[in-house]
Amino acid sequence: MNGNIWQVAIVAVLLGVIFIGADVQFEAAEVEVEIQDEEHTLSTDEPSTLDGADEMNRMYEDEVVTDADTGEELERGDDYEIDYDDAEITAANGDYDGEDVLVDYRYDKPDEETEDLGDIIAPLTVVLTLLLLAVSMGAIISWTGLFGGSGGGR
Repeated sequence: MNGNIWQVAIVAVLLGVIFIGADVQFEAAEVEVEIQDEEHTLSTDEPSTLDGADEMNRMYEDEVVTDADTGEELERGDDYEIDYDDAEITAANGDYDGEDVLVDYRYDKPDEETEDLGDIIAPLTVVLTLLLLAVSMGAIISWTGLFGGSGGGR
């Protein structure tokens, strides 16, 4: 009986490794998107969210921000600040508070096939996790003999 428990445990671990490996591979399939002249109004109080924020995996740190009226290029840190994780831009000081700017930026997003596969696999992650937990608990219960079995001895 102990041999069967170990076989089940090994299969469960292998399934987990395969599933995790597949998930990691899906994250790598990305498409680069380039946005030009996206209009925003800078504020020192409220950040302005870039339009691609909902679909982006990673924003490149090479944006160009220009004053919409004068065409003058603004300096990151001095004139504006950008949060690359949340894709939000704010005025760094009062000089550009309330000013309209144009933002050019690039970001990566999952390609369509990756998004489709991710939509299918995401719910399966919960099911697989519960299945692995049940198999593991069954193996432990069987091995220890908690419910009247002969237990983990010989």
